[in-house]
Amino acid sequence: MNIVFLAGLLDQLVNQAAKMRYMFGGQVKIPLVVRLYLRGAGGSCPPCPSHACSYMHFPGSRLVAAATPHDVKGLLFTAIEDENPVTLH
Repeated sequence: MNIVFLAGLLDQLVNQAAKMRYMFGGQVKIPLVVRLYLRGAGGSCPPCPSHACSYMHFPGSRLVAAATPHDVKGLLFTAIEDENPVTLH
């Protein structure tokens, strides 16, 4: 994934989607699921191997990571039902 694209995505998720629920006092639902596929070594710059870790530090957004294909299926269904933005990594 292009790092410039990922930075733009992070900006949109953090400054708009994650904060919307708080800005409107919980009256607005933001059911958004973003599925990220980031390669390991060689997929990004050496000092920042996983930009997805940035998502977990912002209130209103959720970051989930699966260990097995079965976990991906369960986490995806749970993320779809969630009322907050979820990033599945």
